[in-house]
Amino acid sequence: MKIVVAPHIPIIANEDLNTLSFLNLCLLDLPRFIDILVPENWEDILNNNISIASSFELAMLMRKLNVVKFPHQRKAEFIRLNPNLFVYINPDDTSMAQQQLFALAKCVNARRVYAGLVCDVEKFDISFDKSTVTAINFNPEGTQTLLELFNSYRPKLEQLKHYHEARKRGDKDVSPFSAYDKNDDKYARELLQQAFEDYNGDVDDRTYLYTYDKKYKTFVQFRPGRNNIYHGMDINLKTAKDKAPEIVKKYNK
Repeated sequence: MKIVVAPHIPIIANEDLNTLSFLNLCLLDLPRFIDILVPENWEDILNNNISIASSFELAMLMRKLNVVKFPHQRKAEFIRLNPNLFVYINPDDTSMAQQQLFALAKCVNARRVYAGLVCDVEKFDISFDKSTVTAINFNPEGTQTLLELFNSYRPKLEQLKHYHEARKRGDKDVSPFSAYDKNDDKYARELLQQAFEDYNGDVDDRTYLYTYDKKYKTFVQFRPGRNNIYHGMDINLKTAKDKAPEIVKKYNK
């Protein structure tokens, strides 16, 4: 799953650490597979927040975030938003927001999140040149934290017919899911999370997920249902090469 977050910079530069909006942003808790888009002067922004700069431990943690710095782009001045989130942004911060949102829009095949702007808009479109992409607006004073938002995207395992052993169902062969134990599905669920993180793109209810099961030495396919529900089954190397060559390459098989 590829997620890119652009944190609303004023909340990092100016907020007190104990405000609800700062606490709910919780960048420090985000999974490592999530990229955080920040401007090139990121270190200066951290230094400008007295609360961060005065805490050696927090300052070091903030500097270890999985950030991706974006350069200043002239084209960012011409982006358009629908709905227009700029009406919620201090005019002094508009230029920085334009740069962040332009960088966010340029991210390919990812779920895009603009995090930290306090407003009720949940989704918005970013248009530039002749392209339009959709992004999520995370309101840090809403009902959930940023980490809870991302955890809500994680898939859930509900096995239908593929169990630890291969078997017959009527006159049809049913492939096994070697990792699945109906009495303890912890390992199977861990494999599903691994497949979720292995997928290099946005995930929806049409997305098949793949990974390699090192314990049982087989590739696994997870088939989607609605509302992030998946069920798994073993697949052979030939099928894996056909359906998910990037996973075969990742696990060097």
